[in-house]
Amino acid sequence: MNFVKSAATPEIRSEKAYYFIFSHNDILVSGESPDRLSIPCLSETTATEMGLGGVRFLGRYDSIDCWCARMGPSDLPEKYRMVSLRSLYGKADADFWSISGYARQIHDWNLNFQFCGRCGRATAAGTTEHSRICPQCSLTSYPRISPAIITAVVKDNQILLARG
Repeated sequence: MNFVKSAATPEIRSEKAYYFIFSHNDILVSGESPDRLSIPCLSETTATEMGLGGVRFLGRYDSIDCWCARMGPSDLPEKYRMVSLRSLYGKADADFWSISGYARQIHDWNLNFQFCGRCGRATAAGTTEHSRICPQCSLTSYPRISPAIITAVVKDNQILLARG
């Protein structure tokens, strides 16, 4: 995959950028066919006109900036639709499906940690890393990226089943 994660907004932005835009539990996609979906690649002007909130830089994919953001369900622009993140699987490029999961985690964390867990003051976004910093008590919070793994333990044609 050609995705390089970064939290530092680039000084020179790409002409167009991929926007991973969420509304509740859904992500904004475009696509002529229901079997082929894509992440919108927008100019900064178009993204600004959409009135996006919580915009956060994610990194670059093939030298193109990637951002996550949120929008209200009533703000849906023409030629786009909202779908569940799970429904992207197999219908979008595998790299974009993977980046979408990462974008969702960063987006949710950014939305849920707008206030300090210690003193309750509004936090500010970090500029060099994905962090939220309290200007009052200096508490720094970081996103909890949740990787998942599935593995099979096999011995003598038997598989170990476990849970928890």
